[in-house]
Amino acid sequence: RFDREELQVVCEGRKIGFQIDPTIGVDVEAIMGKSFSIEIGKIGADSKSNIFDVNGNAIKDNIKFEKTFADINLDDASSSFTFILEDIACSDDTVGALADE
Repeated sequence: RFDREELQVVCEGRKIGFQIDPTIGVDVEAIMGKSFSIEIGKIGADSKSNIFDVNGNAIKDNIKFEKTFADINLDDASSSFTFILEDIACSDDTVGALADE
């Protein structure tokens, strides 16, 4: 079970995003392929948490849904990243300096 202490939650504009905090030491292979449920809003009668719009209006009904973690073989998985440099001259020195950050 992951609670708000184990999740990173970001609210921006009309979006709410969350992820498991990678610093808590999750055994990723133990949760692969497992189903989970999410409930966002006021949880319990004494809860001080809720979702509010910019005018301070709380949502009336909690948002609930279920998902499943992907079940992939991490030994065979790979990833790639694309980044764009704007207004920066691209050279080996620039890339090397940015890679160290």
